[in-house]
Amino acid sequence: MATRITTLGILALLLACAPARTGAGPSAAALSAFKAKDWTVGGIEMKMKLIPAGTFTMGSPAGEMCRRKDEVPHKVKISKPFYMGVYEVTQREFYKLMMPPDYDYEAWRYKRGPIADGAAFCYRYPTGGSLISGGRAVGGERTDLNPMECVTWERAREFCRKLTEIERKAGRLPDGYVYRLPTEAEWEYACRAGTEGPYNVEGDYTTLSAIRKFAWVATFSWTVFGTRAVGGGRKGNAWGLYDMHGNVYEWCLDWYGPYEKGEGVDPTGPVAKSYPPIYKHKLILLVKEVLRGELKAGQEITGRHSARQMKRPKFPVGELCIVAAQKSQGSLRVQLIRKAEADVLKTARQATSLPMGWSIKDGKLLSPWAALGAKAWPKIAAPAKGQAVCSVSGRPALPAGEGVKLKVEQVPPPIRIKWTNPDGDGKYRITVTNTTDKPLAVPALLSDGTKILWNESLVVICQGKARPAPGAGPLSAAPKGAVLKAGEEVSTTVNALLLKNIGWPRGGYRIEFQFCLGELSSTQSFYYLSRHHDKIRAAAVKKSVQ
Repeated sequence: MATRITTLGILALLLACAPARTGAGPSAAALSAFKAKDWTVGGIEMKMKLIPAGTFTMGSPAGEMCRRKDEVPHKVKISKPFYMGVYEVTQREFYKLMMPPDYDYEAWRYKRGPIADGAAFCYRYPTGGSLISGGRAVGGERTDLNPMECVTWERAREFCRKLTEIERKAGRLPDGYVYRLPTEAEWEYACRAGTEGPYNVEGDYTTLSAIRKFAWVATFSWTVFGTRAVGGGRKGNAWGLYDMHGNVYEWCLDWYGPYEKGEGVDPTGPVAKSYPPIYKHKLILLVKEVLRGELKAGQEITGRHSARQMKRPKFPVGELCIVAAQKSQGSLRVQLIRKAEADVLKTARQATSLPMGWSIKDGKLLSPWAALGAKAWPKIAAPAKGQAVCSVSGRPALPAGEGVKLKVEQVPPPIRIKWTNPDGDGKYRITVTNTTDKPLAVPALLSDGTKILWNESLVVICQGKARPAPGAGPLSAAPKGAVLKAGEEVSTTVNALLLKNIGWPRGGYRIEFQFCLGELSSTQSFYYLSRHHDKIRAAAVKKSVQ
């Protein structure tokens, strides 16, 4: 990997513009606009250069100066051209996009900018004395042409997202293209520009004055000295990019992780700071058969896949696969993908014929009501011949059936507090609808003849375990499936905070509740903040046992 000399322990970002699959993709006319060698981002006048596709050796050979042991040389192919910022993003470009136009920069009372306003902040020279000796930066001049620094990864990505949105609305960015951070592979490929040594400019690397011709460095140590204006008369590389060495560090899209063995094509490292690392992929899937759900055979779908593990996941590309996916935030999230071998396919068919939350263990069927034992289903309510039955409770597997719709909605909290309960206080309205124009029996929606037995009908899956709805109890009389009139809706409210045996998080964390009725389900993401929701949960539990 090309060595980057810097005297700063602070960070900046680069911009990459690369195609992203969205629907049918950009038109031929739109694509032609991206064949020019130079591109200017209209709203902030940022200059970019076209980086051609190609192959290079990523990493560095043993014995190279300043080499690190994890820089294992390996061949990498960058399959598509992309645009890269000619310079590091400047303070002027960043503030124009991310700060209010009337912000009073002269009123700063910090050595590094408007920290209290939640903005990324930049280094400012003091008006008198040095910062090291306690000098104050009040009234210091803005260094607009210096690179933006002290920017978090999320803040850098926010800048890219906002820039993409603005340029699309202005009609200056074709559909299918985004501004984003470059991957580590894209960064190193663009930095090298065909060179193979430790730096991207051939010459003398033994003296500071020689290195300063292409990289701003104040010393070979890691102490903090000021940045310099981007470019600054220094040499660019063969593709016209400046300051890929020196000045400040630059964010990449992916996080640090070990290189994969062998050659790679457009490799991406982990996409979140985590150990084990998190890998995310976008999968294009052609549906051959639907075992359960609303998809149709012959349909092409795109699914998001995320895995937290030491090794990069490998997918059976081109093979017939079993795929389990779930709707989440307007898209499909792939939870499992395996090659469809005969035994796997057989098990999948059997599992998808059962209601949500049921499982098969040692060849035996288990329902979410198994913990209630024989009391979960009265013996007088004998299942139909050949019907699947829970091996512990005797409860039959009951479907919701065709023409039934399940809808789950968050119940607004009595008081909504910013940053505290954006998803409410744990209550959800469950609605079951007969979408047909005829009366309809719903086997999974149990009734005692006078009222619907909601708690004994619904299942909630959370943290990988299926549970009956809070308050579910034994059934003493034989229940029947509720009959809904044509177009009829019936509703109830479920308090998910009453679920038992949940590992409620400490601090603030997201958990998911999957509400199920027979084969139907709806997943809700819930932000649980312990300092707020612990008290509400304790009060709800106390009230439920009174």
